[in-house]
This record gives sequence, structure tokens and C-alpha cells, in this order.
Amino acid sequence: MVRYLMLILLSLFLFSGPAEATGKIRPIELRTIRLADSIEKIGPFEVEPELVSRVKFWISVYTKAHRWQYLVHDTNDPEIIYGVLDIKNIREHPTWSERRKRRMIFWRKRKFEAKVKKILRSIHEKIYVKRLNFESLNYEEKKIFKRFTHIPGTSKFLDASKKGRVRSQPGLRQSFVESIYESGRYLTGMKQIAVQFGVPPETGYLPFVESGFDRKALSKAGASGVWQFIRSTGKFFLRVDEVVDERNDPMKAAEGAALLMEKNYSALEHWPLAITAYNHGRKGIQNAVQTLKTVSLAKIISEWDGYAFGFASKNFYCAFFAALHVAKNTSFYFDAVERAEPVIYESFVVPEFIEFRVLAKYAGIAEEILKDYNPALTDLVINGEKLIPVGYNLRIPIAQRDVFLHRYETIPSKFRFRKQRLKVSTVQRKLSSKE
Repeated sequence: MVRYLMLILLSLFLFSGPAEATGKIRPIELRTIRLADSIEKIGPFEVEPELVSRVKFWISVYTKAHRWQYLVHDTNDPEIIYGVLDIKNIREHPTWSERRKRRMIFWRKRKFEAKVKKILRSIHEKIYVKRLNFESLNYEEKKIFKRFTHIPGTSKFLDASKKGRVRSQPGLRQSFVESIYESGRYLTGMKQIAVQFGVPPETGYLPFVESGFDRKALSKAGASGVWQFIRSTGKFFLRVDEVVDERNDPMKAAEGAALLMEKNYSALEHWPLAITAYNHGRKGIQNAVQTLKTVSLAKIISEWDGYAFGFASKNFYCAFFAALHVAKNTSFYFDAVERAEPVIYESFVVPEFIEFRVLAKYAGIAEEILKDYNPALTDLVINGEKLIPVGYNLRIPIAQRDVFLHRYETIPSKFRFRKQRLKVSTVQRKLSSKE
């Protein structure tokens, strides 16, 4: 009895109050979305006709839907958007904690998705079980029914109501604008790196999908940095250890990404497959190609049921193509968008092991600035537990290049080491910082 009363109270807490989220079953027609240009081909990247609606879906996510909106859609056919869930009044509630807001948003999504599933099951019951006609459907049911006319079969509504088919995608308009700004630091250099490594310059736009050009991005699976390398994959192409983690250096990681994509393309010979393999893994895509005897990404998405080939992998190429399209047509989709100034630096090969704080002090460069220019250095190096390694390509502000070498020579020999530090005490770090 007590448990039952608690459930009632929880329901009242979640589904009542001043922050009632709005969301109506109003299917969106993607065919009416205005586009800046053709979305069939950009450079060597093409979109099969069967995938055009998926690209349009992601263009809508990047340019139309705000971060306080969720597009509630079908995972098999993102062209079917059931409606928009608006949770702005929850996000902006003046007294709720972030934890409570997240909990409220979670339950609003669940409630909206449950409503969609109930309508889908009702349509199936009326049309295919009771054999009633179209006029027996209510207003919301008729709207959804019309969105399925291109899909054959008598179980399509029942199938669409099953677990995993109704999904809520958060809007990314504001996030994409922020990504455009951040891309100004690196994109030009990344496109140049791509060409140097023999892959199309358009691959430099991949971080729009992977991380939004957020250098500190870290996924639940441990993928790190702008290019989102997991540790095991990163070690094939980059230095990844306790003192240097090049996954967190956007430009070094761009070299690793170019090498990986070149290998993907050499093995798969089609860019849609090579880009998909960046997310899903080359072996998984090769397995799909060999099993289905096709190089059509559309067919693989439709028919392949391989391990971990879920929504993210199925949509990765279309999301990339949409991001590429939007990023090349920013003035069409957004008001004036600023871009950060490109990162320009001078490199210096460190000739001996040296402590980060000592180097920053004698070089006359603020620690935060030196850290920002050298994101591959791990926290163990920054906090002094490990030393900057011999041979590391240290980056410094270009304005410092004329005086840096002279200042480096003034560092006492007692702070220059011939081997890496195993362990340093707090007392030693304090002494070195006072020198």
C-alpha cells in the first residue's frame, strides 16, 4: 500500500506543476524544408535517393530545432516526425536543480513517446484488426496514418510502436552555431592535413558530427577529443600514453583521422562506407558488404542487423553529409555567424625532460596559455607528476618565438633531466615552483 501511494505521489510530481512541457502530435513534412542547395553530391560524397530524407532530417536538427526542443521520430524512417516536444519551460525553471530538470525532461519524453506508441497501436487495431475505414480515425491518428502511406505491409503501425522505434532527438541549432565558431580555430588546417594524407578536404568537417569541435569532448565509451578516438584505436595512429595523449590535440588527431579514413577507403572503395566505418569500425562494414553482397549504404541500413549497428551508425554518414551541407551554407541557414581566429603557433622541440611549471615560468608564458597551446600534454604533466618528454613538439604563441630560445637557455641545469620522473613529492613541486 505504501509503495502504491509513493508511485501516485511520484506521478503527480512528474506530470504536474508550472513547468508543463508542451508537445502535440503534429507530424512534420520534411519535403517542405527549404534547402540552400542540392543535397545529392558534395565533392566525392554522394547521397543515394533512399537516404535523402535522412539527410533532410539532420539538416532540420542542425538548423531548425532548438536545444529546448525534441523531434520525436521513427528510427527506421526519420522522415516520419511525429511532433516536436518543447521543454523550454523546464530548462529555464528558476528554482529547479539541474538534476531535477533532467529527471523532468526524461519523463516528459517518455510520456510523449508513450502517447505516440498508443496512437500507432490504435491505428493498427482500427484499420487491420477491426477493418474500419480511414474516417474511423481521430484527428491525430489521421495525421500519422498519412505519414505511413509510402510504407507497404499490414503490420507497419504495430511494428513502429515497438521498443526502440520511437525516439526523441534534441535540437542542435544553437550547438551547431557554436561549432561553427569553434571550427574557425582549426578547420582550414584540418582540410590541408586531409589533402596531405590523400583524403578529400571535406573530411575535415567530420568533427561537426563527432564533437562539435569541443576539445574537451569525452564520450561514455572513452572516445576523447575533437575527433573522438577511443584509446585502443588512437594508439594505432597517435601517441597515447600517460604523458602525451594526442587524441586531445585537434591538429595531431586530424592526422590520425586522415590515416584512418584513408585505410577505410582503401578497404571499402566508397566514401559513404568509409565514413560510416569511422563510427562503426571497418571490419563491421566489411562484414555487411560481404554478407549482403552490396556497396549500397541504403541497403545496408535497411537490411543489415549486425552487432552494434544501431541508430548512431546507421545515421552517421547522413548526419555528416548534412553537417557538411549546412557548414558550407551557413549564411542561408543562420544569421551572421562569427568564427574564431585560426590558431597560429611556433613549434619548439624540447631537448630534455623538463617540468611544465618551470618551463612556463622561465619562458614567461602563463601556464594556462601554454596548456591551451599544448592540449596533448596530460594532467600528469601539467600538475608536475610527470615531465614534458624529450622530443615533444612544444607549441608556443607566435609572438614569443624571438625570445623563447633565449629564455629557455636561462633555465638552470638542475631543472633539466635526462630521464622521465617516476614520482615527485608535493615538497619537490613546491621547491621547484619557488625557484
